[in-house]
Amino acid sequence: MTMTTTTTTTHDRARSRGRRRGSLRTLASLGALLAASLSLWAAGPASAHDQLVESSPSEGETLTAAPSELLLRFSAEILDVGSEVQLLDAGGTVVPTDPLALDGTDVTVPIPEPFGDGDYSIEWRVVSSDGHPISGTIAFSVAAAESRPSADPSTPATAEATSDVGAVAPEPSGTAATAVPADDGGVPSFVWALLVVVAGAAAVAVTLVVRRARARAGVDTAGLDESESRPADREGDDRA
Repeated sequence: MTMTTTTTTTHDRARSRGRRRGSLRTLASLGALLAASLSLWAAGPASAHDQLVESSPSEGETLTAAPSELLLRFSAEILDVGSEVQLLDAGGTVVPTDPLALDGTDVTVPIPEPFGDGDYSIEWRVVSSDGHPISGTIAFSVAAAESRPSADPSTPATAEATSDVGAVAPEPSGTAATAVPADDGGVPSFVWALLVVVAGAAAVAVTLVVRRARARAGVDTAGLDESESRPADREGDDRA
């Protein structure tokens, strides 16, 4: 009878060790899953999307004449899908342009007819080399030299006329433009959603595993104490 009790106790201990090892494996798997999710989140900002590095006209530039084309230059080659560039006046009316042309990192939009002075904006949307759409706005203005106000309004009319005759109109701006960062979109929303789901699942799973391990440990300890007390009771009975 004592041998049977000892064998049962040994089996209980083996099962307890197996359960604990299973719990440790589960925790290790959850930890690996959480680490993979965190690495995915960390890789999001690092893998930035393409950016607009140059444009003509550039942001905030004032031209003395309407440009004959629009030029957008990006940090990487743009995908030939879903690209759109519009030229709008101050009232939001679309200024007619020819179809855009893609050439590697450059997007060119010819303007068939000149347009008047005023404030304008370029609304653009392209698909970067990583397949993520990016967009932005470039504001500029056109003001001919003769329409600009005089630097000194108090100057007599004769002197102003003389100054106008001798003045040399500034040359139109070239294609060089100040780099304008593109809207890279940040971290995609699905990454944040995935992190929330994984974190919640990991927390619930860890809680369940810990509770189950504690419950099993309590049951095993109680069974062990009972099995150890039985031989002692029997031995006392035999002595009696």
